[in-house]
Amino acid sequence: VALQIFFEDLWRDILHHHEGFAHGALCNRLLSNLNALRLEGTLCDVEIRSAAEDDFVHAHKSVLAAASPYFYAMFNGGLAEKNKASLF
Repeated sequence: VALQIFFEDLWRDILHHHEGFAHGALCNRLLSNLNALRLEGTLCDVEIRSAAEDDFVHAHKSVLAAASPYFYAMFNGGLAEKNKASLF
């Protein structure tokens, strides 16, 4: 609960109290940090493998689902891929 309050306060400060705050800068920083986590394999919960299975990328299911209706349906529906850690 304390962590939730911390983040609620943080977002309130960012979105409401800093009128001069550049929202684009927040988005850029967020996406940059998510990409850095992905490149490190940190907090990734899925990997996407090539058809030859010799290459793969780490990914965050939440980011994929937010960016693509295809992945949203895959991870939120009744498909078997919902619980898999590796996709082909």
